[in-house]
Amino acid sequence: MSKNAWGSSDPVEETKGGTNQSTYTTGDILYSDASNSLEKLGIGSTDQVLAVSSGIPSWQTLPLSGTANLELQTTTLTNSQIKNLVATPITVVTAGSAGEAKIFVRGVLKLNAGSEALTTDNEKIELYWVNGSGGKVASSTSTTGWMDQTTDQIALLGASSATDAAADAEGAAIVIKKQSGTEFGGNASNDATMEVAVYYTTISL
Repeated sequence: MSKNAWGSSDPVEETKGGTNQSTYTTGDILYSDASNSLEKLGIGSTDQVLAVSSGIPSWQTLPLSGTANLELQTTTLTNSQIKNLVATPITVVTAGSAGEAKIFVRGVLKLNAGSEALTTDNEKIELYWVNGSGGKVASSTSTTGWMDQTTDQIALLGASSATDAAADAEGAAIVIKKQSGTEFGGNASNDATMEVAVYYTTISL
């Protein structure tokens, strides 16, 4: 290499205040890969994030190691299913495989109101895990005061605090159910339906 006015080679070395790089591509990032050394990291791909691997920056695709995907499952309940939610809970997220659990994060319910209002003594609807024996493992918050309407309604369900044996969560499905009381009645035209959206994540046990 030729020497410049500072007595350094071109490109200027790192210890002389330079980068020791002679060319750059759009999106390049300079970083130190070792003492007194600079290296270039090329631009990543769409939706990748800058992370650290083995002590140096690198581009990684979400989710990063140690995190899990947030998944969405949607179901539409018929009028008949709505009117039988005490006796017949509806599975909205099927059970996972052995060694994993599907963890409820958030639920969204949309009542598509019918020609007449639904009636009930207890509107509480919840989403919950049910294990292979049919037992409740953990539940969401419950809804109230919105099903007996003649206009479309939205309800949000969050996760409630719960503890249980990991073995009970393993392979558990997520179902929607009316907590107790009598079944929904009313809506003589039988044209009310409900859209159910469940956000969940799958973890290894």
